[in-house]
Amino acid sequence: ATNSTGEVLKTCSGHGRCMTLREMGGAWTGNDNLDFGGLLLKPRDYNLWDADQIQGCVCDPPYTGHNCSLKACPYGDDFSVVEDKYGIRTHNEVMRWECSATSGSFRFSFRGVTSAEIPYDAPTSRVKYILEKMTSISSISVSMTSSTVCGNGVPTTTTITFLDQVGELPAAKVTPQDN
Repeated sequence: ATNSTGEVLKTCSGHGRCMTLREMGGAWTGNDNLDFGGLLLKPRDYNLWDADQIQGCVCDPPYTGHNCSLKACPYGDDFSVVEDKYGIRTHNEVMRWECSATSGSFRFSFRGVTSAEIPYDAPTSRVKYILEKMTSISSISVSMTSSTVCGNGVPTTTTITFLDQVGELPAAKVTPQDN
């Protein structure tokens, strides 16, 4: 990346990485597709003429801006308000997944941030601890239909309730790990 005088910026303010468009595509998390008048472009596929000519900063969450010098503010519904502008009661977002395993682990991804590995036999308290260490999650409640997240081979439903982020939130992703 360069500034207005053409000076090369290499640090991205210490909160990101300077990358070409092609490199940015390879680092894509899958959270954002670009929609150009109905033409859907997945940045991972970017290989046009300028792919290796244009550089920019890819910021670490929660930083943003052209040089990653800004810290993003929380967004979404205001959880301190009990009704939205139409008088409808706000609600805490709830996400659920089902798992059945006797070994291995998985990762949980939300708003571009991926958790540490969650073992198949993790109890409720461990799952909550791992998820709340993510910078995109701060306060949740976790419940399970079994004593462990994947039920030691018995299908188990895990429910996460976001306590400080209300309204409709972006989708999360659960990815099995090769163990």
